Amino acid sequence: MRKYTFLLIVGILVFITPFLGVPESWKAALLFTLGLSIIGTAFFYRIAARKREQSEEDVIFTENEPIRAHAIEF
Repeated sequence: MRKYTFLLIVGILVFITPFLGVPESWKAALLFTLGLSIIGTAFFYRIAARKREQSEEDVIFTENEPIRAHAIEF
């Protein structure tokens, strides 16, 4: 499941939780769990985005950098 789809489903669950008619303790536990899942998904999405940006920067950096011969040090 894509992260966007997961976040949409969790968001809908958070939206309808007050109307489910379950006890307050269950609502609190459900909202806590859903909140943690949103935080976790956002955290992993941020990590993936940073890795993607870093790999794009590496490609651009290596393509633009001229090849230099290294001098031998004695």
